Amino acid sequence: MRILPTQINNVSFSFGFKLDDLYEDNQVHNFTQDDDECFSHDAKIRDAIRAHMYAQFLPAYGQEVGRSNRYAESLDDVFIPNLQKIGQNSYRGSTLAKNLQYLELLRKSNVHTVIDLVGYFGLESACKSNGIDYMRYPVSADYWANPIFRTDSELREEKEKELSKLGLTQNEFDTAMKKHEFSVMYERSIFMKSFIDLIDTINKDGFYIGCEFGEYRTPNILALNTFFNPHWKGKKVYPTSEFVYTKLKNMYNNLTPDDKVKLGFNRGFEENLKIELGLADE
Repeated sequence: MRILPTQINNVSFSFGFKLDDLYEDNQVHNFTQDDDECFSHDAKIRDAIRAHMYAQFLPAYGQEVGRSNRYAESLDDVFIPNLQKIGQNSYRGSTLAKNLQYLELLRKSNVHTVIDLVGYFGLESACKSNGIDYMRYPVSADYWANPIFRTDSELREEKEKELSKLGLTQNEFDTAMKKHEFSVMYERSIFMKSFIDLIDTINKDGFYIGCEFGEYRTPNILALNTFFNPHWKGKKVYPTSEFVYTKLKNMYNNLTPDDKVKLGFNRGFEENLKIELGLADE
């Protein structure tokens, strides 16, 4: 398989981002950035970065794509940014929404489902036209703000500050807090239902999962799968930053016994998970 690099080690551009650490094994490529900047990338800036890199470092990229597309018999024969085989018949990489010509290669590679982390217009119909199942699993800027990734104390403190500005009586305040607690549990249950649908699809193998460039959303959603899917037998993928590790720890602490049953946890898996998350002694 040929991996198209979209980053070069220790190269700084005038766009204000520092690009570092080429991970060929797990993340493949990774933006190093402050946690507060995780969701602040402007798409135009990112496009400009890649255009600069393609022009400077990959002058033959366009020609090679043309050649590989004409003669390719599987995904292993094409250039797709951040393409990596992670299961027997499963791949990760940048979205194919802008490279619909590659969809015909999915079946040849025994891929039967596209998991779209962005929700590109037209990708679902294009998949269906090629006889491929489509799953939309949107990972927007507020994905990691879901209550499943946040502590009860953090959420309660925020709600108390919000209510304190309204001049409520104690009874009104207590009633509002009870509604808040119910809302938190409801949102967590809805998240878990969607997440379990995702890992059920992943466990069938034969999927292609991708986001815009396959650099941030893709590896971090696959990290969720690595940590919380006991049935996953493919390649382990790890979070791209300490920010995401913290979110995974919070998610574990927020799982209900019923959640763990639905995920398929057993004692050995959970003990190892606690070690991986640094929670074994807590």
